[in-house]
Amino acid sequence: MHLVRWSRESLVFLDEFGVDNRDMLRTKGFCLVGKRLIYRGQFSRKPRRSMLAFASVRGLETFSLWKGLSIARHFSTAVVSSFCIILTYARIRVVCLSGSWTVLGSIAIQASSISCDRWALCRFFLPAYCPFYNSIELLFGMIKRRLRELYDERSGSDITAVINDVLVEFSNRSMEEVFKKCGYVCDHEFDPSIGMHCDLKDLEFDVTVENRAT
Repeated sequence: MHLVRWSRESLVFLDEFGVDNRDMLRTKGFCLVGKRLIYRGQFSRKPRRSMLAFASVRGLETFSLWKGLSIARHFSTAVVSSFCIILTYARIRVVCLSGSWTVLGSIAIQASSISCDRWALCRFFLPAYCPFYNSIELLFGMIKRRLRELYDERSGSDITAVINDVLVEFSNRSMEEVFKKCGYVCDHEFDPSIGMHCDLKDLEFDVTVENRAT
């Protein structure tokens, strides 16, 4: 992040996210008593929903939602359609202009399937062991907490409708404080010590201004 020129407006985080109704129960809704599995109320596991999401400093930009775990089959199509959506809306057009940076998770499917060359987008990958630098991971945690508040297993309602409502809610929520918490303090300034909760002097790499690219 210190070798390139960037702004928070030009950063877009991309990752996949999966959830089912078991994840929505506040305390998982079950426990072991001896060798017996005890449920708190009636529970019937429903199909898992998978989502591909894009997040910027303005919030959740766009997402693709489908049933099951077949990410490979949906990934490329979802990426293309989502980028087209981002490029279409004038209010977020700055996000994906030529030279923008797309921050990706480390899952292999993203490394092998995504193609941003047609939009002249720059991209880099965050390894799985540093989620504290990945703003969209924090966003997913906030989404799950909100889903636990709203979803009632006993109601029998479709979990997809609840997920859609929550995603729309987070589409209008600023991510500015989340970006700061991950170290993206302001334009062209990334502080890795913030995400790691340590002193910058304890890190073993040089983050001085002189080492940045012009």
